Amino acid sequence: MIAWPVMNGARSPGDLTPSAIKTFVLDSRYAGGRTDMERVREAIRMWHPDKFGQRLASRASEEDRVLIKKGVDAVSQALNGILTELGKSS
Repeated sequence: MIAWPVMNGARSPGDLTPSAIKTFVLDSRYAGGRTDMERVREAIRMWHPDKFGQRLASRASEEDRVLIKKGVDAVSQALNGILTELGKSS
C-alpha cells in the first residue's frame, strides 16, 4: 500500500488531484519549521518518477506498476505546479 500525499488516501490515480495534493503538502500541521517551498521541494524529491520507479520495480506486479506510475506522475506534475505557483507569489 502506498501512502499517497492526500488527506484521505487514494483509491485510484483520479483521486490524486492537484488541489488534494496541495492541501496535504501545505498543511501547517506537518510544517515542522519548514517553509511551504521547502516542503514542496522535499515532496518533489520523494515523488520523482524515476526514483520512485526504482524503489518499486521489484515489489509490484506489472499491472500495479502501471497504475502506480500514473499516480506518481500525477503527484509529480501537481507538485511541480505548486512549486511554480509558490515561486510566482514570492
